[in-house]
Amino acid sequence: MTLKRYKVASLLNVLGLTLAFVAFYIIASQVWFTLTYNHSLKDAGRTYLISPNFGGENGEMRWTSNSPGNLAYMAAEQFPDAEEVASYAPYPGINRIWVKQNEYHFEPFNDFVYEATANVPDFFGFECLAGNFAELKKTNTVIMSRSEAEKLSVSVGDVIYLEGGKWFDDGKPTHPQTIVAIYEDMPKNSVFAHWDIVRNDEGVYTLGNNNWNYTNYVRMRKGADLDTYIEIFKKAYADWFLGMAQEWIAEDPEEEELIKEEIENGAHILATRLVPVNKMYYTDFSDAYNFQTGKKSTPIILSSIAFIIVLIAFINFINFFFALVPVRMRTVNICKVFGASQATLRWNFLFEAIGLVLISMVLMLYLMIVIQDSFIMNYSICSLSLSDNIPVIIMVVVLMVLLAVLAALYPAFYITRFNASLGVKGGFAQSATGRRLRSVMVGVQFSVAMILIIVTAVFWMQYRYMINYDLGFDRENVVTFASW
Repeated sequence: MTLKRYKVASLLNVLGLTLAFVAFYIIASQVWFTLTYNHSLKDAGRTYLISPNFGGENGEMRWTSNSPGNLAYMAAEQFPDAEEVASYAPYPGINRIWVKQNEYHFEPFNDFVYEATANVPDFFGFECLAGNFAELKKTNTVIMSRSEAEKLSVSVGDVIYLEGGKWFDDGKPTHPQTIVAIYEDMPKNSVFAHWDIVRNDEGVYTLGNNNWNYTNYVRMRKGADLDTYIEIFKKAYADWFLGMAQEWIAEDPEEEELIKEEIENGAHILATRLVPVNKMYYTDFSDAYNFQTGKKSTPIILSSIAFIIVLIAFINFINFFFALVPVRMRTVNICKVFGASQATLRWNFLFEAIGLVLISMVLMLYLMIVIQDSFIMNYSICSLSLSDNIPVIIMVVVLMVLLAVLAALYPAFYITRFNASLGVKGGFAQSATGRRLRSVMVGVQFSVAMILIIVTAVFWMQYRYMINYDLGFDRENVVTFASW
């Protein structure tokens, strides 16, 4: 009825709500992605990353995501509440594999192979689709993600090849690896988002405590005293360091004074913390290059911006409602004359608001399907696909319907509380109360919009400053790359 009788106002309302919902959905997707990072991993709340201090200068803490593997397992054996330890090399040691197409041809694929202890799939809750994770303990075996297996057209029992040479990079398919299991792709908001091929690596058990090449995790029983485990870990490191110091002095007596000075300065004391897996994203690390991290203030800022946008849209919604009050007052009171109750009229207004919101939600979903792979992805840290954000969609629908009800409650009660004579005479349009309310709503909307514009302008100026900052050299034709 509203769409038919008040077409312009209704269309403007729907358009404003749709654009606000699109912005809210995009921002909410980013916030949800970060807030639920690693939450899908098995027992994420009682699984901890062992994070020591990696020698910051002048007392500065440089928390690292890697740690001496032997210590992690040794401390777990001495601590009854430690259930299990798992480790992996954070960077892929192999970046090309080969698949045999026929007797004469091998096809190369530039895919990373990650190396981990054999218990990692079960430890973190990988979903096995075919094969058996236990087979990973055997030599020359790998497990593979579903999407990778589909890409390579391989299955359990098939063989892929690693290259020869010390670093598996001589360009020749040399080492056959049997696929022993296929697992479901890991969630994008987890440390295993890009893990497509995994092979067994037990080096963490055999190398000394000066080897910090592995990321180690320990799972604790509920109620475990984490400080006790940390003290065991630190004591084991101190004992090892002091023992090694004697060997270093014996090998090079000239270094004795320097080594003793380092010990006096606490070089043997390894500050360590345990970081819950489900809180890794918002924890500071000095070397978190193999998983995503962020600042704790980011979701607060993004959520505030999202709610401001929605607030403006709903203030606009209320303003349109009150702008139509003089016109609709006559209709409302005529309905009263013909016997309509206040409750019925109020419910009509509430369902009208919910209907407009649901129409806007449908348009928002359609727009997201259209733009989910557009340039907006350049500024997004996660997928905007509707299928990847079902919880966000449910949250947005529930929240917006609730806001629509709240936004319509006061106008619905306001417009139906006057007696029929006032409505028929049209006195409300010129009343001081009506004018004052409209002025306040417009003023609030204008103020909020101006604040949002100013904040956006400041962000843009900061971004432009960082992009155009003079680095002291010519940035044209300069290539950057990472290696490990």
